[in-house]
Formats: sequence, structure tokens, C-alpha cells
Amino acid sequence: MKSGDIEATLLYSSEGPPEEAYDYDVVEEEKKFIGGLCTADEPHRFLISNVRYIKEKPDLFLDGFHYVENDEVKGLENCKVEKDYRAICNAAAERLVKDHVGAVATYTMLAKYRTKTRVLGIHLDASPHDFENRMRWILNGKNSLEFDVGRLKELKNYLQDDNHKFVIIQVWRPLEKNLKDPFAVCSMSSVTIEEEAIVVRSQGLKPCGCALWKYKPWHRWYYMEHQMPNEPILFIQHIGETGQCLKDKVKTPTPIYAIPHTAFEDERYGQEKSRHSIETTVIAILHKDNPNLKRLESGEGGKF
Repeated sequence: MKSGDIEATLLYSSEGPPEEAYDYDVVEEEKKFIGGLCTADEPHRFLISNVRYIKEKPDLFLDGFHYVENDEVKGLENCKVEKDYRAICNAAAERLVKDHVGAVATYTMLAKYRTKTRVLGIHLDASPHDFENRMRWILNGKNSLEFDVGRLKELKNYLQDDNHKFVIIQVWRPLEKNLKDPFAVCSMSSVTIEEEAIVVRSQGLKPCGCALWKYKPWHRWYYMEHQMPNEPILFIQHIGETGQCLKDKVKTPTPIYAIPHTAFEDERYGQEKSRHSIETTVIAILHKDNPNLKRLESGEGGKF
């Protein structure tokens, strides 16, 4: 075990989707959903590698995730309520993703602000199929996003253009030093989504849901010890085609690029308070000739 690595319990799904459906966009329903994840999962011990002590850092487009250093968010110290945190951190996430990946535009799809709750079950925030459906939802004029109508129109124009791809990138940022329940990600090269994901559909008309995860002993897990607000992690959740592809019959795209993730309990800090964090889901519009997409599709990852 290298310095800083930690052995911890991670919770996998031992069964198929729950019989009850949840509307993941409603706060009370989300709490029920999180409770279901926590009680239905299967514990396994893993050695989780600490990226602070790894000389070669993970690359977003080769490994699926990347930690950013010294990303200070101006005004964060003045935030008092959830609305303030969302406004500042969502804008910071859009800027960060745009600069990091060379996007022509970025948009906040949604944000999860947490002061006590955390998801202790391994998951994707949506299955690949659901992310495709969410883009169709936008094209059909359903605005469930966190920005105004003018920006929605701009995004719709990009989604109808065959010259681009959309990339769903999560930006997870602790809002204070994170001790008790760190955020862990699974190496993209160690998972096979088609075989390991358990898709959970939500109720209602909204195209929401998530994918839970089956246990495989070869999964490789990473975290950042004592992660600070200026050290957000970016990780890929989906890459999809724009233009006619979004208008065609719904199908799950291949290949699939996505990073399973979870909270876990650091047993050294069991008496500390639960984390304070925000996770922003960003839609990044990239031109098809973007060199980062070429790097991703090269298949040259796998170092993590």
C-alpha cells in the first residue's frame, strides 16, 4: 500500500432495479432514492488509490477523470445559502469545463447541492440511454435546465448541428475541506458498462434515472485525500452525437464512455461532520474535429 492509499468499503448493487420508481428531480423523492441505494447495496472492500501521491496525474480524455489544482472560485467565501452556492459554482463549472476541453459552449444541465446527504452507492447519474433522452427532451422544448430561455435556444441550435458532439461532464467540488466521506471514481478502463450497469428508470415524464453498479474484483478506484474547494474533479458521464443522430430512433450509443462514482466513509474521520459539496452536470459542445475527442477515441488510456 502506497502512502495515502486507503482500504475502504464500497457499496455495489446486489440486485436489479427496485420495484418502486422515483422522480430524481424532486428533492423528497431523491432522498427516498438515496435511501434505497444505501440499504440495497452489497459491500466490498477495495484499496482506493490517493491521486495526491501519484506522480503522473489522470487525464480527462484518456482516463475519464481529472483533478484540477488551484481553481479558486471568487466569492465562494461569501456564500450563505444554497442559491448563492449554485449561482457561483455552476458558472465556475461551465468556465472550467470550457477552458479544459476546448468547448465552443457549455451549459449547466443540473446541480446537486448537499450539506448532509451523500450517495453511498456506486452509480452513474444517468444511463447512456437516459442522457440521450435528456437531449431529445431539450430539443422538444422542455426546459428543465438551470439557465434562461435564450441560452436554451442556443443549445438547441448546437444539438441540431451535425458538426458537433455533446459531452456530459460532472464537476464535483467540496465546499470545505473534505474528511469524513470522500468522493471516489472508478477507472474508465476497468469497467464494462454494458455488462455491469443496472439501469434504474424514474417515474413520470421526465427522462431521468441512473445506473447502479455490479461488483467486479478488477475495478480500480481513486480519490483525493483531504480534497479542498479549489481542487474540483472533472469526470465524463456521456458522449453523444448531435444533429440527425438525435432525431433518429432512440438507441444506446457505442462505444460508451462513463465513470462510475460514489461517496465512501473514511474510517479515520468517523466523528467528523458529513461533507458540504456541489456537483454540477455540464453539457459541453465540442466540434467534431476537437483534438480531445480524437485522444479519447484513440483508446490510449488505461494507465489508471
